[in-house]
Amino acid sequence: MAGMYLVVKCPQCGRLTLSKASYRTRTCPYCGKKIVLMRAMIVARTSSSIEATEVIRDFKRRGQPP
Repeated sequence: MAGMYLVVKCPQCGRLTLSKASYRTRTCPYCGKKIVLMRAMIVARTSSSIEATEVIRDFKRRGQPP
């Protein structure tokens, strides 16, 4: 799983953020909520941070929530 990235939805503010798949938690950069990745809504799995960023951009561009 090294090098894998997750796009997850914050359970508090609903915004998307990315994290390395090897992490257990991630702090939402928008609201500060601690996200437990095992319980989080995973929107996408990618092999690079660049791909994960593109997934987030696509959702924002379409204006559709995951």
